[in-house]
Amino acid sequence: MIISVIIGLAFSQVHIAAVSLLFVREIGFYLFLFVFSSVIYLAILFGFRSWDRASVVQTVLAALATVLTGGYTILLFIQDRADPRSVDFSEISLSFSLIVATVIIYFIGTVALLITAKKSSRGLK
Repeated sequence: MIISVIIGLAFSQVHIAAVSLLFVREIGFYLFLFVFSSVIYLAILFGFRSWDRASVVQTVLAALATVLTGGYTILLFIQDRADPRSVDFSEISLSFSLIVATVIIYFIGTVALLITAKKSSRGLK
């Protein structure tokens, strides 16, 4: 998950170029929220130490914010494709693919983190 945050930041120019080609005005805002929540989520992941209520709630809320903003950004990309004036998908496909992959990585990674943290906390008791 850490690598996907870094890659997302490194490819921000790809996202900016894609957003500038699209007709949905809000997409830039939600893409910014997705990147921003990804960075916050990264900070929370570094602080996740044990299976306690506060850590789990904080991690789940950060993951939800990140996955939902990413998912909504994907939805906006798809809605823009319905516009007949829309650009060719090949021009925005890299940005779209990166967002989809990142959302999937966050979802699966969060589930795996919580499962392994729960199992390791049971082993300590």
